[in-house]
Amino acid sequence: MNSLTSKEDLQSLNEELTALNGQLKEALWRQLSTSNDLKNVLYSTDVATLFLDADLNIRFFTPAIQALFRIIPGDIGRPLSDLNALAGDSGLPEDARTVLGQSAAIERDIQIPGGVWFRRRILPYFSDDHLVEGIVITFTDITETKKVTGAQEAAKRQAELATIAKSRFLAAASHDLRQPLQTLVLLQGLLVRSAKSDEARHLLGRMDRNLVSMAGMLDTLLEIKQIEYGVVKPDLTDFGIDGLLAQMEEEFADQALSQKLSWRRAFCSLQVRSDRKMLGQILRNLIANALKYTEHGGVLIGCRRRGDVLRIGVWDTGLGIADGEIEAIFEDYHQVGNVAHESRLGVGLGLSIVRRLAELLGHTVHVSSVFGRGSVFAIDVAIANGCDHPERASPFSTPHSPAPTGVLPKAQRAEPVDFAEALTESGPAGPAGTPRDDRSRPGIVYVVDDDPDVLEAIRNVVEADGRNVRTYGDGAAFLADLDPGHGDCLLLDARMPGLGGMAILSILHMRGLHLPTIMITGHGDVPMAVAAMQAGAFDLIEKPIGGELLLARIDSALAHAVDAEKITARREAAKSQINGLTMRQHQIMDLVLAGHPSKNIAVDLGISQRTVENHRAAIMARTGSKSLPDLARLAVTATIDGVQATG
Repeated sequence: MNSLTSKEDLQSLNEELTALNGQLKEALWRQLSTSNDLKNVLYSTDVATLFLDADLNIRFFTPAIQALFRIIPGDIGRPLSDLNALAGDSGLPEDARTVLGQSAAIERDIQIPGGVWFRRRILPYFSDDHLVEGIVITFTDITETKKVTGAQEAAKRQAELATIAKSRFLAAASHDLRQPLQTLVLLQGLLVRSAKSDEARHLLGRMDRNLVSMAGMLDTLLEIKQIEYGVVKPDLTDFGIDGLLAQMEEEFADQALSQKLSWRRAFCSLQVRSDRKMLGQILRNLIANALKYTEHGGVLIGCRRRGDVLRIGVWDTGLGIADGEIEAIFEDYHQVGNVAHESRLGVGLGLSIVRRLAELLGHTVHVSSVFGRGSVFAIDVAIANGCDHPERASPFSTPHSPAPTGVLPKAQRAEPVDFAEALTESGPAGPAGTPRDDRSRPGIVYVVDDDPDVLEAIRNVVEADGRNVRTYGDGAAFLADLDPGHGDCLLLDARMPGLGGMAILSILHMRGLHLPTIMITGHGDVPMAVAAMQAGAFDLIEKPIGGELLLARIDSALAHAVDAEKITARREAAKSQINGLTMRQHQIMDLVLAGHPSKNIAVDLGISQRTVENHRAAIMARTGSKSLPDLARLAVTATIDGVQATG
């Protein structure tokens, strides 16, 4: 009985073992199949892969690794340090140990001889229970990617260098082209004074109109080139649009009245997001165009909200545009109604600049016109975030029924006047022919300019006004001869070989000489104006400038130099406004006046660009500044002492 039972037990156990053996064979077969599949996958890839265990011994590798290491199947089990490492990748063993210890991947780009680049990545190899059992190293060929990236970076560097070169060329061209134009303007002014006959005065009037046209064409062509060369970059900020419209009114209202046209500006309380200077240039070109082609009726500027954008429009009752010409008017040199190409009507680049600037800013331009009755040009500008209240605006007139002329604020004079006008407290002394203050005794007007024609022309203009003049072709000669006294003034060219205008101002300051100085330049911007005034200049003007206006600016500089009480009051008022700013606003103001765009300021100060722009808006509001030149003048006045403020 026991023997039978034992036999049956053995038979049952044998059957169980047979079944278990079959299961084990099946599992082994599946594992071998999976292993073969994994090997085939790894062997078919061109990514060089190396598996190491927890002791950094070789566990497995793909054939592609043999192109990088001298490794054979017999090397399985050998340490990584035994391999002939890649030239240029001496850090591989250290990185491998770091990944083992910290369980974090490391990725590096490695270059080997022959200009070949690999992206080497080391990852920890985890077991089922999340323990690090080793590492996996992959090498991916990125040579072509590096070549493309390198070519792109080289192209970018070349483009940046080209932009810098073009910017320098434009600055030099602006200076060199304005020099002879400056001479012509001054000589024409002298001839007008000496002209006796009506015919001579008529011819000189024609000459004056052509000089004005030439200056305008030069400015326009240089502006076109700056846009094309990529020198002009938008600096987007949030600002109140009504301040810009008010500025346009100051510039153009008197011109409209002189043409016997009505003028109207609608009020708008909204803020927009744009580049204030570029948007101002767009509006300036549109308004000038409207006045140019309007003989009867009037011009209106205003805005209407359309969802998230503000449509700023210029309405006129001019000659209008035929349907077939609507698209063509934005082309270079195209002019409506100027078949004879009269220079007084310009060269047809105003609307071309509008189109280019609008594209640069991402704004949309709209045109609507009825031939023979009038036109409206409008541009859509994004409304600033957080500006959700409806605008308050006067009702619009249409191009066919212009608004009546009302009481208009005093506008700036029409005359070759630039941004530097805003940097001085008072502008020109008055229209041409207005008597200026009597001088107790004539002082000396020192003129330093490397252009002999400009020197001679300025001498003639100033001497004809009854002043003593001394001219110098270089800074060294001027400094050697200088003997300043009461009533003296200095006209100083900014760009000269050797000692430039800024260097001369610095020398004067070191010598303790406070000579009322007017810096003259063929190319200027806000940072240059700020730097000139900080160095001691009273004013900065851009060539070409007319004789009467030049004399008015000299009078203005001398008047401020002798009025110490007024200087002190200006300084104290400016200090009070500037001191009302926070420390952060002071930082941002200094960077803005140094010419830094908002995005760069944000990076430098570690804050968002939106925060920078909010601070900029607050600075303008607290100081009562309508423009950056206004702010620059205020900042300089507040930071220099009473004597130096005289220039």
